[in-house]
Amino acid sequence: VLRHVLNNVRDMAYSLNLQTGTYDYLSPSLKEMTGFERDEFVALGAERIALRFHPEDREQYEAHFNQITVQTGNLIPVIEYRWKNKNGEFRWYSDNRTLIRDKNGTPIAITGSVRDITDRKRAEESLRQNEERFRTICENAPVLINSFDCEGHCLLWNRQCQETFGWTQDELNAHENPLSLFYPDPATCEKVVQSIADEPDGRFREWHPQTRDGRVLTT
Repeated sequence: VLRHVLNNVRDMAYSLNLQTGTYDYLSPSLKEMTGFERDEFVALGAERIALRFHPEDREQYEAHFNQITVQTGNLIPVIEYRWKNKNGEFRWYSDNRTLIRDKNGTPIAITGSVRDITDRKRAEESLRQNEERFRTICENAPVLINSFDCEGHCLLWNRQCQETFGWTQDELNAHENPLSLFYPDPATCEKVVQSIADEPDGRFREWHPQTRDGRVLTT
């Protein structure tokens, strides 16, 4: 039953014999995931399999593997890496692994499952690039752009804010109550805090914050 399940899941299941350096089991998902038939993959051998790792990931993977085979150390349970499939494309994979030991505690095998996470990685990179673009635009915008949470901590403080008010974001957050720097009057400061919500309500409010040098602005 277990083998039937393993043969029909999209993740690739495997069992690597650490004593022989060969795979005792590779599930049929290997072909869909890498383009290689089982016999083709096995024929690559450990050295050529290792050479198909992305250069930026190869050293880390080999270090993890050598730690297992040379020592009886612990196995990092999940690693992510890029590996070149049969058509020459580097794909991202997540390898979820378990170390199997004999009765003496010596590592004898690694069993695990590999999932193609290329789409997730591309989405994460796209999000990172979008966030970086937003951060660049925000930082260099000639208007005041800032954000505070419900406890008054500064989450966003662009260059124009720093130049106008005179404080850096770190200086604000080092203060016990950052908003009190702008609104020394406790009642006014409390009103500002009460106006902060998790979700914007679309309303504009007029405030009169104070700068570091004592000027009072209208925002």
